[in-house]
This record gives sequence, structure tokens and C-alpha cells, in this order.
Amino acid sequence: MATTNHLPSYAELCEQARSRIRSLEPAAVSLTASVLLIDVRDHDETSGGVLDGAVVVPRGQLEKLIGQMNVPFDKEIVVYCETG
Repeated sequence: MATTNHLPSYAELCEQARSRIRSLEPAAVSLTASVLLIDVRDHDETSGGVLDGAVVVPRGQLEKLIGQMNVPFDKEIVVYCETG
């Protein structure tokens, strides 16, 4: 009997990713030199400003650009968007 490989659905992939992400309330974020703060809102959404020290990398470009940022492996990354 042949076996079939199960390819995960989009929803399953999203759930797998969410299970590895820790969500924080803004007050719980400690902005130190060891934290890279990334604002993933689009440029038109950041016209009102961004948090001090944040780098704007729109969500649609995050996967492409994060590899070009040479982020050290020991640096914690905090990502925020319009909803938090």
C-alpha cells in the first residue's frame, strides 16, 4: 500500500508558527541594546510615527529583508504591528 505525504495547509502552517511565538503586552517589553524592535506596518501606517529605535520592515517584505539585516543570533527580536 502506498503512503501519501501530508502537506500542511495554510492554517496548519500558521498555527505551527504561532505556537513558536511569544506574545507580549507592550508594557512587558524591555527595550535594551539586546533587542531589535521591528515595526511591520506599511509605510502609510507609520506616517504618525514609530517607537524610538524601531526599524520599519513592512510585513509583506519581512521574510525577504530580515536575512539582509544580519541580526546576531543572540539578539531578541520584538515585532509589532497596528494591532500590537
